[in-house]
This record gives sequence, C-alpha cells and structure tokens, in this order.
Amino acid sequence: MAPITSIAASAVSLLLALLCTACGEYSDSAPPLELVSNGELAPYEPGAFGDIAEGALKHYLIAADALAHDRFAEARVALGAMAKHADDTLEPLAATAAGASDIETLRRSFKPLSAKMLAIDLPQGYAVAFCPMAFDYEGGHWIQAEGEIMNPYYGSGMLHCGAFKKGE
Repeated sequence: MAPITSIAASAVSLLLALLCTACGEYSDSAPPLELVSNGELAPYEPGAFGDIAEGALKHYLIAADALAHDRFAEARVALGAMAKHADDTLEPLAATAAGASDIETLRRSFKPLSAKMLAIDLPQGYAVAFCPMAFDYEGGHWIQAEGEIMNPYYGSGMLHCGAFKKGE
C-alpha cells in the first residue's frame, strides 16, 4: 500500500507545481508580463479608490476588488453603479454582470466587461493584469491598482494568480 501512497503524493506535488508555475506564464503574443510575488490577503477596503474620479472606472475597480475578496453583493452593487456611469458600449456589459445570480456567473460576465475596459487610458498607479489559468486556460485580463495581484476571477481560491503587463 505504501508505494501507491507515494505515487499519489508525487502526482499531487507535480500537479500543484504545474498549477503554480502556470499562473505567472503567458505565451500569447501579448506584451510580456511581470510576475508579482504572492503575499498575504490584503484587507477589503471598499473606499480604497478615493483617488479615482466618480465614473465607470471607479465602479469597475470597486467591483474587481470586491470579486477578488469574494464579496458578491458588493460587486453587484458596484457594477450596477458602473452601468449608470458607463457609455453605450460598457453599459449593457455592466448591467449584465450586475444582474448575475451568483458569483461564478458574475465572474464570467466580468471578463467581457474587462476586455472592453482595456481600451481606456489608465491613471497613474493602475495597470492591466492577466491570469492565464482563468476560464479553463482561456485567460482573462482586468485592471487593478499596481502592487499585489488581486485576481477577481478566482478570488480567495487563487487570489494572487496572474501577472501585470510590462510597460509597452
């Protein structure tokens, strides 16, 4: 019985190593990414975006942070507010996400919203992040404050999985 246990433990170790390695890699033709070190869970601070003017970006950032902290209700509220401030391109995407019935559906609807948000000019201190593992390895981008990666697609499950795009 011991050899089977040893093989199983080796297989689990290999799988975990592959998963951790995949988080910081990105092999698409997009600009290179910079892996950010893993750290402790940052506290949830809904008022943390006081430096951003009232508007779609501010509510998007609040929603992304809420998702990273597994706060479904707060993310929905932020996306509802975003829909009210958004242009005709973003409004239906934000409204769809705000209407999600559960956090996984909300995270899936956050991906196309994030893809549209990538076209905006980012204020100083904010950057585009990417997780290659999100959505069964399709990957997903989002915008967040520079610093520790806070993955809205995985939340506490793999909070720091991802990397920032390096300067273009």
